[in-house]
Amino acid sequence: MVALLILLAIIFILAMLALPFLSNLMKDCLDLKVPLEKKFEVFISLINQGILGGKGEIIKTKSKRQVNLFTDDEANKIINLYYSTGHLTVFLKFKWYHKEMEYEKTFYNMRNPSTFEQKDAANEFLEEARIRMVKHMQSALGTPEQAANHTRAGVEMPDDPMSILTDVYKDLSKDQCRAIMGFMYVIGTADGTSENTVINNPMFLNQLRTLGLAWSECKTQLTEKGEDYIYQQLKGIDSGLAAMLMLNAFPLTEDNETGPVEKRVSKFYEAFNRIGYDEKSVDENMQKALMLMDMFGK
Repeated sequence: MVALLILLAIIFILAMLALPFLSNLMKDCLDLKVPLEKKFEVFISLINQGILGGKGEIIKTKSKRQVNLFTDDEANKIINLYYSTGHLTVFLKFKWYHKEMEYEKTFYNMRNPSTFEQKDAANEFLEEARIRMVKHMQSALGTPEQAANHTRAGVEMPDDPMSILTDVYKDLSKDQCRAIMGFMYVIGTADGTSENTVINNPMFLNQLRTLGLAWSECKTQLTEKGEDYIYQQLKGIDSGLAAMLMLNAFPLTEDNETGPVEKRVSKFYEAFNRIGYDEKSVDENMQKALMLMDMFGK
């Protein structure tokens, strides 16, 4: 009799623990009569705009509880959204310079979020994700020790940490912006690598988007005016701009499988020498850029 009472007590306790969870799952079934991408339309739209430049497409999965957000134009990033028991978990994968970062954040009590609540959640995610992305970019390139110890007193985090990668180009002419893409292209193809491979490199695509250009117009300028015109346009650019260009162009010197390619590395230093930066100054300016990223990334 005592054993039976104990068994009934255990069953009762387990039932009490399970009922809330089962109840939430049943509520999920009702919630998910509306597709996830519709239920969180405002949230997804802001995340898409902030991380994928508005180009992301919804990729359905076998489960109604989750969807992916992805675009070939930002192939180094993928976002997964998972909904369960009233909570929304957002998972970001970001690959840069052959190293991958993962970031996950859960938003609770999102069963019936208002437009304001979705905007608030999206902005919170974007702010934290961007900071981690900048930190990852700095970490992937291996910031020198002096940058890690650099003082941050009085430095405020900008509203958009990624702006440190774009503001430096704002005073350039259209031809100079196109020249930057041509500059990166001649480095990436120095060993005979195909055009398609280079222009689909994530770093190349990111730079195109940052400058607001189409590759076709950059290619036309390169074809019609030649490689020398690239160097003429970029000759004597300031060290801040040069440092960012170095960071963006350097990944193109590597093959995804075999690592650094001698001809591309050689072209990298030759190209910068043509615009006024010898090998020593290239290394020094890359360190300065890494220090800047470290300041705003922590």
